[in-house]
Amino acid sequence: MSQFKIILPDKKYTEELLKIAKEFKENSTPFDISHRNKIVSAFENNDADGYFKNCENYRKGINLPEGRVPSFNLWIMNDQDIVAIADIRPTLNDYLRNVQGGHLAYEMAPSYRGKGLMNLIGKMLLEYMYDEFKIQKALITCREKNIPSYKVITRLMNEMGGTPDTDTLIDGEIEKRFWINTIKSSS
Repeated sequence: MSQFKIILPDKKYTEELLKIAKEFKENSTPFDISHRNKIVSAFENNDADGYFKNCENYRKGINLPEGRVPSFNLWIMNDQDIVAIADIRPTLNDYLRNVQGGHLAYEMAPSYRGKGLMNLIGKMLLEYMYDEFKIQKALITCREKNIPSYKVITRLMNEMGGTPDTDTLIDGEIEKRFWINTIKSSS
C-alpha cells in the first residue's frame, strides 16, 4: 500500500485535480461535500486557478459568504493520485457547533471507495487537526443515511475515544453528531 500524505491544494498537481474532478462528476452521491462540488465546478469551467484562489481565500478567511468560517481544504495523496479530500474548520460558529457541520468533512475519490482506507485517513486527519490547530476533540457529523461515513465515524470514535452528541434534524433527515478525540485516549 502506498504511503499517504496530507497536503494543501497545490498547482503542481493540477493534472491530479482534473482527474479526481472527472471522477467526482461521473460519480455523484447525495452526500457530496461542498469542496468536492467546487472541484467539479473548476473542472467544468476550466478554472483550476479559480479553485486554488478559492481554497486560499477560505484558509485566510477572505471574502467568505455570510455564516461561513475559515477552512482548510486538504488533499490526501498517494504517489500518483488524490485519494481523498477533506475540509477542516479550526473554529466553529454556532450553526456548525449546534446544528450541522463540525470540524471535519471528507470524501474519498470514487476509485478508492470501498477499500477500507477512510479509517486510516480519518486517523491521519484527526492527528493533523491536533498537530496544526491544537483541536483536542473534533466534532464530526454525517447524515444517518450515509452508512459508509457513519461506520467510519463510529469506528474512529471507538478507537480514538469520544462521545456521541445530540442528533439534529436537517431538511427532514437526521444528522448524527460525534465528538472524537484527536489523540487516542489511554483508557
